[in-house]
Amino acid sequence: MHARWFGAMALVVGLTALMSGCGGSTTSSQPRVPTSSSPPSPLAIIGVTGTAPAVGSSRSFAAAASYFDGSVYLVTAQATWTSSDTAIATVSSAGLVTGLAVGSTTITATYKGVSGTKVITVNLVAEF
Repeated sequence: MHARWFGAMALVVGLTALMSGCGGSTTSSQPRVPTSSSPPSPLAIIGVTGTAPAVGSSRSFAAAASYFDGSVYLVTAQATWTSSDTAIATVSSAGLVTGLAVGSTTITATYKGVSGTKVITVNLVAEF
C-alpha cells in the first residue's frame, strides 16, 4: 500500500512539474483523448492548465487525467468545469475562462469524480 502511495505521489509531482513548465506541453508526446478503451487503471490526478484572462477577455484552459499506470489523457471536453467566484470569472463547459472583474478565483475541472484546481487572478491586463 505504501509503495503505491509513494508511486502516486511521484506521479503527482511529475505531472505538476510537467504541466507547470512550458505552459503544460510535453517534450515528446501529447496527452491522449479518452476513448471507450481508456485504461482500466485507477485515476490518480486531474491537472488543470491555463493562464488567467484580463477583465473582458477569455482564455482556454485544459484538463489532463493522469492514471496510476502513468498514462495521461486530455479530458478538457469531458470534464465538468466550475469557478469558485463567478463574479470574478466564469468558465464554460469547454474550459473557456472569461474574466469579469479584478480578483482571484479557483477554476476546477472534475472528471470521473476526481478534481483538479488552479487559482487565477484576473487583472485589467492579461498575464502571459
